[in-house]
Amino acid sequence: MVIRWCKLIVDIATGEVEDTAEDAGKNPAAVELGRKGGLKGGKARAESMTPVLFYNFGRPHTTLANPYPRTPAMAAGVADHVWTMTEIAALLD
Repeated sequence: MVIRWCKLIVDIATGEVEDTAEDAGKNPAAVELGRKGGLKGGKARAESMTPVLFYNFGRPHTTLANPYPRTPAMAAGVADHVWTMTEIAALLD
């Protein structure tokens, strides 16, 4: 579940998937009031997720020892290598 969520964050940050909020019949006036605090998706979400991205894509875990080094993203089949901080930072630009 966490890996899928991280993949969604990466897809949104890279522009592969559009970040859309489901309306679910909400009051438009209430939704507009909620947006006065600033945007909550896209780049703002990606910047706040940097520790999560590093944990899942850039930090090898010894518990995933076959073969080591391996990250949770590699174990889930989302990534094929250990990402560097430069690669993660490139997602935020």
